[in-house]
Amino acid sequence: MTEVPQMATVAELRHNHLEVFGKLAQGPVVIAQRSKPAAVLVSVETWNRQVKQLRELHLLLLHHKRWAAMQQDPSLLVTEEELAQQLMNKVTA
Repeated sequence: MTEVPQMATVAELRHNHLEVFGKLAQGPVVIAQRSKPAAVLVSVETWNRQVKQLRELHLLLLHHKRWAAMQQDPSLLVTEEELAQQLMNKVTA
């Protein structure tokens, strides 16, 4: 089951930003404009953690794609050093 998101209006953010920012300790805050979700406010720590997780998932996906390709064509087998270099090139691209 998913958690019910914390909500705040644009007016609340404008007039009482410290209270809205205080909610970030409990998780993301959905900012509503005209009663409709308009944005999601997250803490810097949450943002950095999610970016790190996305990078790690991307590397894992590349690994699995590469592994599947090598299973289909063993001539694609590369050394650990070559693979590390290829992954680093993909991450920095």
